[in-house]
Amino acid sequence: MSIATENEQLAHHDGAAARVLVVDDSPSVLFMLRRTLESMDLVVDTAGSLDEALRMLGRAPYRAVITDLRLAGDERTLGLELVAAARTAHPEAAVIVLTGFGNPAVMDQVFQLGATFYFEKPVSVERLKLALAGLPPARASRVPGAAEERP
Repeated sequence: MSIATENEQLAHHDGAAARVLVVDDSPSVLFMLRRTLESMDLVVDTAGSLDEALRMLGRAPYRAVITDLRLAGDERTLGLELVAAARTAHPEAAVIVLTGFGNPAVMDQVFQLGATFYFEKPVSVERLKLALAGLPPARASRVPGAAEERP
């Protein structure tokens, strides 16, 4: 199946475009990911901080959450907190962690918290598209009035 066909299935299941939340403290990364995901006919929300992302999780039904591991430009791994929050708010959503500072211990922690994918930067656009193309149809989520992967 071509990526274009997979994109159509992802974005237009039941006539509604899938919504994705992208979280990174780098405006250039947010811009690049937004353009890439919108080219897949996804609705993209972006957040530049953990606090902003946590507020957004309760406002919309997300099929996927993509987050940088290190937010706020320091060595703190605030992305781990977001993984846990996303898993609670949207248990069926894919949670994708991106990092330029990965190691096996961090990778284990990310998966223990419920992440679906873990990619070390730089991650290719094609690899990210393939991860998102595998999202299942939307199902009910915990967001009131909303609809929503996890293997």
